[in-house]
Amino acid sequence: MTSANQSDDDKTKLGFWIVVIGMVIAALVYVAAIIRYSTAQDVATSIGPITTLIGTLAGAFFGQQVGSAGKDKAQKTALKLALQSPQMNAAEAKAILE
Repeated sequence: MTSANQSDDDKTKLGFWIVVIGMVIAALVYVAAIIRYSTAQDVATSIGPITTLIGTLAGAFFGQQVGSAGKDKAQKTALKLALQSPQMNAAEAKAILE
């Protein structure tokens, strides 16, 4: 397994655990709200901010991962095209991308 694949696997595992932990926290807040409040409106009002925060953080994490993957793919494509250019050597192409 290469370093890039290992890094992607680690990010996938981290993302999985972020989702699981977020769901557990949301479930705990939901149960606590049901016990504490008697009306559905109060329960929804109390869990809304928590679920919004969890959703925002998970969305930011996964959005960053997708953006990073797109950037890496674009850089590899640009380097490949630059290396195919007869006017540029490998050192120049790598220097441009760094």
